Amino acid sequence: MEPERRDEWAARVVAWHHRDPLALRVTPQQVGEFGWVDLPFAGGARRSRWCPVFTEKVLENVSARRLAAWARRHGQESRPEADGLPLHQVAIDRARVPEDGVAVVLWLGQATLQTPAGPVQVLLDSRPGGAVLGQRRRSKRRVAVAAVALAAVAALAGAFAWVVQRGRGDELAAPPVAAASAPVAASAASGAASSASAPAAASAPASAAASAASAPTTASSAAAASAASSASPASAAAAASSPPPKLSVAPPTPIITPRALDADGHRLREPPAFLLGDDERRAARRAGEAARAASAARRADRHEIVYALVTRASRTPAESRLLGRDLEAALGALKGTPRCPRVEVLPAGDDWRAVCWPLLKRDEAQRLRDLLVERGQRVEMIEF
Repeated sequence: MEPERRDEWAARVVAWHHRDPLALRVTPQQVGEFGWVDLPFAGGARRSRWCPVFTEKVLENVSARRLAAWARRHGQESRPEADGLPLHQVAIDRARVPEDGVAVVLWLGQATLQTPAGPVQVLLDSRPGGAVLGQRRRSKRRVAVAAVALAAVAALAGAFAWVVQRGRGDELAAPPVAAASAPVAASAASGAASSASAPAAASAPASAAASAASAPTTASSAAAASAASSASPASAAAAASSPPPKLSVAPPTPIITPRALDADGHRLREPPAFLLGDDERRAARRAGEAARAASAARRADRHEIVYALVTRASRTPAESRLLGRDLEAALGALKGTPRCPRVEVLPAGDDWRAVCWPLLKRDEAQRLRDLLVERGQRVEMIEF
């Protein structure tokens, strides 16, 4: 198998395994046992209707239905170049082949990822950058951390719901307290009325006694005054026994301010406050261009030519990051000088490369490249 295809397959398997945030962290060096596998189908005019005619368990924890659907999408009909790789032919189950069926075979790549939790068998689309099928191995530590974080979020949500519910309970309990003050006020008013009627009742007999000696007409007026005084306690008792008046509670003021509407009643789409205006954006662009020009001028004054060591081109940034990690590991194993200031992943047209730069002297860059090549790193030296 060509080294470039081997590296591409290994990088693709590692990138697929790391898409699960809870999966174990692996490296391309853990991917091996490459090969080819052919899956038999009963074909027809439409590939989507091909039926699998095998019963062998190709991948663990992957159902035969899912495997067949994935193979129909990513399988290769033509026989690939073996490149010295082993070939695994899945046996045909003759009982599954219909009488008018046409036998077809789909070819897929095969690899094994060695992890501390056990090996992982995967299938690959033979085309560069294709899909990968398999069962990932999860890290117990990452799963435990995720469970703790989920429990903390659930606890915070429960505490927030309890606080909101308690606040609503306080709001509902406030109006009865206000209404309870009404009977107190009514009883105070009735008490004041009764106390005012008592002096009137006391003064009525005195006036009646004084007028009894003078004339009979005054007796009749005293009787009328006593009747009025006797009627005042009855009216006070009736007022005390009457139900208290109901108090109206004003609705609370809404906290959320309503959105502004246009003439047709539609919401106005207002731009966020953090966005820059046209003049501010143009000024920021001019300032950035001036800063880049000044930086380029300073670099040109200090060094006319700068050198860098680059890895092979990759189709995705994830593959270049994996190559960059291998390059950093090889650089860390070197002793003495020269040293690489930094390793970054930069775009190179439609592709990506891991770049070790900037190296100021050509001889140091050449010596560092030779040392990395001796350690199996495929790097090239460029100047810019």
